[in-house]
Formats: sequence, C-alpha cells, structure tokens
Amino acid sequence: MNPDELELITGTAYRLFEQGDSYALVDELVGAGLEKELHSDDELTGALMTLQGRVGATSTLLSLIVSGSAFDPSWTAVLPLLGTHAAPGQRQGDLVVDGLAINPHTAGPYLVYTPEGAVLVPSDGVITTPANGLDPDLGLHTVIGTVALGSCTPVDGLRWDDAEVRALRAVAYELIGLAERALTRAVEHVTERKQFGKAIGTFQVVQHRLVDANTALAAAKAVLESTPGSDDLLAALAAKAWAGRAAREAVDAAQQFCGAMGFTWEFGLHELVRRITVVEALFGDSDRLIEEIGDILVGRSDAPRLAAL
Repeated sequence: MNPDELELITGTAYRLFEQGDSYALVDELVGAGLEKELHSDDELTGALMTLQGRVGATSTLLSLIVSGSAFDPSWTAVLPLLGTHAAPGQRQGDLVVDGLAINPHTAGPYLVYTPEGAVLVPSDGVITTPANGLDPDLGLHTVIGTVALGSCTPVDGLRWDDAEVRALRAVAYELIGLAERALTRAVEHVTERKQFGKAIGTFQVVQHRLVDANTALAAAKAVLESTPGSDDLLAALAAKAWAGRAAREAVDAAQQFCGAMGFTWEFGLHELVRRITVVEALFGDSDRLIEEIGDILVGRSDAPRLAAL
C-alpha cells in the first residue's frame, strides 16, 4: 500500500473514531473491500491499531483481525480471557466457550477458535455479560457457555496459531499508540507546569525518566518494524511484551510527573491508566509473556534477532 492510500485510510479512521461509533470503522473497511488487506499488509494493521490506541478509541477492529480472511461483518470473534492467549474454545464432547468479546454484535454469531479449528456459535447459545470492570468504556464482555457441536458451523481454513500471532501483533501496535498518548500528555504537563520559576520539564530527573520511557517505546517499535508479516509466535510474543512494558513505563512516568493533578477526574489520565492496564492484559501481560519466551528459548538452540542494533 502506498503512502497516499495509507494516509487516506488512517484519515478516515480518525474521523470515524472521533464519532464514537464502535462498528463504523470495520463497516467502512468491509464496504471498501479492505478486510483482506488487513491480513496481508502489516503496515495497514499497525497504522490502524496504533491510531486506535493514540486516540483512545474502541472498535471491532481486533475482531476483524482475529477472524482472518473469512470475516463477515456480523461476526464477533471471541478472545481469550485476560492474562492468557490460549484458544477460548475447547472441545470436550460439547464445545466449552470461556472468553471475551469487545463490542459484540448481539444478533450475529460468535467466531470461536479451538485448538482444532474455528466454528461459528449462535449468539443465543452462550451467555454474554458486560464485563465493565476497570475500563467499562472498552466494551468488554464475557462470553461463556457450553454448546452442542451439532449447532455450530465449522469455518474452514482458520487456525488459532495464525490468529494468535495476528492478535498479539495487533495489540502490540495498540499499546504503542497508548504509550505515545501517555508520553504526549506527560510532556505537555511538564512543559506547562512550573516550580521555582522554571518548567519542571527542564529538571534533569524529569528528563531522564521521560527519556527512559521514550527509549522503551522506540525499542518496542523496532521489534515490531523488524518483523513485518512474521508468522513466528516467538517474535509476536516478544513484540507484545516489549510494547506492554513501554506502555506501562510511559503511563507510570505520566502519573509521576503529573502529580496530584494527574489523579483528578477532570485531568483524564485515569482513562489512560485503565485502558493500558486492560489492553496490556489482553493475550497475556508482559511479565507472563517474558516467562513464556524464556521457556521457549530453553527448548531451542538459537535466539532470533528481533531488531538490528
């Protein structure tokens, strides 16, 4: 995709995000025939997910990405429970569904991955409940139930291994956008806030902490940009772990330097704290993923280079 096309799409996405309609972006992408592009063009996926994080929007974009090339706008992909990236469906005679959905379509079927493949599950066959929790604005719902396999429709060509990698990278891009937003908010505050007659952003302790956060962000971007289109689970886990740490570092710095003002409702930093905390837990938080990466490397004879230094 050339730069002009990418700019046009992201510009449209920004306007749709500003409208606050959670379904508008995916409907627009499908209407323009771009849904398959998202599965072959990592740059497009990255640009849209980063933008979503940067503006703090919520949509059904991750559902489209997880669903693969067979996507239908009426589908809602079921995601793993927070803290894990295991397939949300298990075949135990019947199909046991235990997962999450973001802004689900109430009428359309759920796309549920199992280790053996993917099936469509009627929405009335499971219990869908708003999760609310730490970030109610995200539109997170729990999807739980046991469904007879005979009432499910198999979807050919979809594998959890592929969806898992796409989702890990997509969430990593969203975390990059959230980290950028947190750093922007912190820099704005330390530039405006004065102590002893000087902007607090001129103090070395503030500069050093913000440089560390920006370095973590640059490292996370490098890992993603050096593995475009990769189907390697290890690379995807590393990208998500780096991005999660960068987002946490950025919002922690913002909280520290925005001081008591950052804890007020009208300042709005709490919205970023909530969103980063929940999104960072999607498909496994960075601490858990780093442990998994270590376990994988112990069983391998080599360690991949994720970014050129």
